[in-house]
Amino acid sequence: DSMGKALQKGDTILYITSGKTEETIDLYDLLSEEIPASVTKEIEVELSVSESAEASITGYLKVNNTESDQSYLAGKTLKIRIIVKNLVCGNAPRPAIEQILANSTSGALESSGALQTRNEELTSAGVAEEDLDTLRRFVGTTTEVTDNYICFGTKDSNTCLNNLDQYMYRIIGLDKNTNEIKVIKATRISTKDGLIGSSSSGTEFAWFSNNAFDIGWPGSNMYNYLNSTAENDSYFMGNPYYKYLQEDKWKNLIVEHPTWYCGISSASVAKTTYADERKEKLENGNSIGLMYASDYLYAYGTSTSSWLYISQGLNGLTNTGTPLYGTLQQPMVANEWTMTDSGEWGTGNNCANTINKKGALSPVSYSVQISTRPVFYLDGSKIMLKGQGTIKSPYYITNVG
Repeated sequence: DSMGKALQKGDTILYITSGKTEETIDLYDLLSEEIPASVTKEIEVELSVSESAEASITGYLKVNNTESDQSYLAGKTLKIRIIVKNLVCGNAPRPAIEQILANSTSGALESSGALQTRNEELTSAGVAEEDLDTLRRFVGTTTEVTDNYICFGTKDSNTCLNNLDQYMYRIIGLDKNTNEIKVIKATRISTKDGLIGSSSSGTEFAWFSNNAFDIGWPGSNMYNYLNSTAENDSYFMGNPYYKYLQEDKWKNLIVEHPTWYCGISSASVAKTTYADERKEKLENGNSIGLMYASDYLYAYGTSTSSWLYISQGLNGLTNTGTPLYGTLQQPMVANEWTMTDSGEWGTGNNCANTINKKGALSPVSYSVQISTRPVFYLDGSKIMLKGQGTIKSPYYITNVG
């Protein structure tokens, strides 16, 4: 107007509001005489509404000074792009780590205080600072831990519950530093007959075919055949029974090259075994491993000073995978392999550590055929979950396919 007063700070304010957020944008910060013909502004908002309610985002412009000369803005455009960075809505999907932390009501998920205490003990045990454990674990027996079930390979919970042997896993722990979720198959693997080191039933496998060599985890048959994508020599990844593992939409949720630790240990104390395992690091290893001996030892709980294993850690051993009155049946197998080598056990007899159904950790010759449960890490940054983590209402991934 005749006053010739240009737009000043505070003259015109844009308000964007949502369920949890109100953003204010002063147009003075966006618009000047030198602006191009079009300006785009991105605004991040959060939405939080109750179940069954509608979520809404509103925007309005408030002009506080009508005496400003804004004619220089004629013909130019301002575009506002709204980005919802977090939607929390009743029973809606939530980011994986937050969902699991929020739903862990059994008290079995290790506290951050316990994690700090464990790491202090590990430091005194000589573990390198960069190798300290940051995994918050589900601790307790299968009776005590009832909320760490997760479906993988289907986003339909009924399909998962009707086919537990194919789709059901249990969460070992969460790593908020890396946003990773460590899972173990809830039941032992089964595959076609005739593979090297497999039993005639196709449900038990040798760790390695020859006891005479201390081959170590990266060179073992178990490591190679769990990760092989060739149908004729695959225990897991290429096995048609787990066909979802060949689909990119599921395979891409698995951390492709995690760091595995494969040092030799003969200890039965969790922190000692952990320290031994971390003496050998396999970086850029393949996706699929087994539980560490220390995973199992840590999964029960602690003594007052040494984090000793007691009984039935890692929420019980595997079973047939048939639901029985809303729970998985009690363990039916005698032993399971871990990926922790125990080195030579007697002359010319190399062994890896196993867990039996009573909870004892013991070395067994490589070539013995024993039940196996694959372990891998899920990329929590790519996953949204629904469910409660129980056997009747397991977690399942919603943002797939």
